[in-house]
Amino acid sequence: MPPTLRSHSGEVVKFPIICTANIDPKVLNDVLTERFVLVGKRDMSELLTSDDKPINSFETPFNLKVPEILQAVSEFMDAAKTKKGISKNTFVVLDSTTAKDKTTCQVAIDSRHEEELYWDYVPFRCELSSLIPALEALEHGDGTATARKLRNEAAMVGGVWKQQQVDAVRNKQSRLAAADFPKSEAWDEYCGAESSESALPYVPVFRTADISLETLNDFLEQTYDQDWGDEEIADPRVAFVTSLSPPYHNGPASAPLGTKPPVPEIFSGLPAEDCDTITCSCFPAEDPELNYNRFIVLDEYTETEKTVIIASNAELDGILQLARCDFKGALIQLLAPQETGLTIDQLACEAVLDGAGIIRAP
Repeated sequence: MPPTLRSHSGEVVKFPIICTANIDPKVLNDVLTERFVLVGKRDMSELLTSDDKPINSFETPFNLKVPEILQAVSEFMDAAKTKKGISKNTFVVLDSTTAKDKTTCQVAIDSRHEEELYWDYVPFRCELSSLIPALEALEHGDGTATARKLRNEAAMVGGVWKQQQVDAVRNKQSRLAAADFPKSEAWDEYCGAESSESALPYVPVFRTADISLETLNDFLEQTYDQDWGDEEIADPRVAFVTSLSPPYHNGPASAPLGTKPPVPEIFSGLPAEDCDTITCSCFPAEDPELNYNRFIVLDEYTETEKTVIIASNAELDGILQLARCDFKGALIQLLAPQETGLTIDQLACEAVLDGAGIIRAP
């Protein structure tokens, strides 16, 4: 764990909390420890601390709709930069999802400096009991790049950043010899159909946990059940990665499968970053059969929670972006950037802003 953050004066830096929904006072009292301040006015002229507990009621100035909420949060972020002993860029958002589940929140960092601005801050969903280590990691990190890395970690542990599960992922020893999978010189950010009449490359699917045949078929049936428009032009398919030797797959997958496709033993427990290493090394070609910019991971959460990881390495200068998604939305949301321009980064942001960190099909 990084050292406790301190200001130049030596005092421990406090993290501001804003509420964008009406939050149960019990949750507010539990969260408002000595490391936090609760923002009562958008200019931060009113701050509640642990000394003000118990809080029996609280009227938030941030329970607003778009675009008013953007203006209010922007004013708050400006004010935070002028307050001594307060984090300048990192903060906590207790939102409508917090009001419902009482166990998670948004952890966020100001992103208004980014050229391609989608939202005023980059959020990820975090377990309330893991707030301090998440905030410390963000404060000691590399700004929005670290926020997205932590959001990737949240995706790998089910959609919500939880310290114990994230530590287990971080401590897991990779079974992949990265030196054996150098990034292909043919890799670029433009994998897709060569023309409107060409078939799309298959989206590769990695299985990193034991998935039942019933769940595999459920995934295929749901993810294909979309209005794809003119299927003679656009008929996206997935293909299970069955080998680390060409052609790497056994063709496009169709439901119902009669048997489970083979899977390399090394894939067991393989993290999404290693799946990306394989994707960037093995799949690029002049006329690729497998998409080398986007892929899907069926992992240890797939069987019980009916979700998958969708991944893109064609955004933000090739930095891997991960998001947790339901079965039905996996393929259409993964390919959305090619049709709508809406990136996985933006979809992941929306999933945190509007819910529990999981992208849901429209």
